[in-house]
Amino acid sequence: MPRRKAPRLSKGRQKKRMAISNRKKNDFISDKISVIMREYEETGMVGRSTPRNRRKAQKQAVAIAYSMADRQMFAATEAELQTDRLNDTVSGFRLMGSIIVATLLIDYALKIDLFKEGLKRGN
Repeated sequence: MPRRKAPRLSKGRQKKRMAISNRKKNDFISDKISVIMREYEETGMVGRSTPRNRRKAQKQAVAIAYSMADRQMFAATEAELQTDRLNDTVSGFRLMGSIIVATLLIDYALKIDLFKEGLKRGN
């Protein structure tokens, strides 16, 4: 029996996966830089080296974080894709809800102005 190929991913799904993996990689890098700089503040060392000043230490921390990130995989899992899709849906509903509320407030404000003038329109 011949082996079956995995189904192809759509372009939109590939973009979602890349966005999630890039976000994970950036989070990893920034966390690693902050950990290394915190260690530098406490011990005055970055790894086994003792940089002259904070700026040199930060340059070393950035280099270390990026090299560590290159060695790791940041693939998006199916659960993360589902969570991201759910967050998009929820944010869409929030946007629609806020638009509806704004429309109702504007409508209410217009009605109040109409009643103040005794239902006379200037059309």
